[in-house]
Amino acid sequence: MDEETATALQEMVDCAEAFPGQFKPEFELGYWAGVRASAQRWYVRFEGDIVDNEFTVLGETAVEALRLAVREAQARIP
Repeated sequence: MDEETATALQEMVDCAEAFPGQFKPEFELGYWAGVRASAQRWYVRFEGDIVDNEFTVLGETAVEALRLAVREAQARIP
């Protein structure tokens, strides 16, 4: 794992650990191998004590998906 991906993953973990609410959130980073190059084949699914309970974001890279998920999670804090 390159340094930028490791940093983005740590940012997502830190976000989840510091999250307010009744229960700590869960997230998963995933990859769709069958999706063609230059498409959004990385995803983060996030579930927590947030507006609408869960969401999924897509990205062309793991870093993009992770950083989008952090922003989206923070925007959904009730």
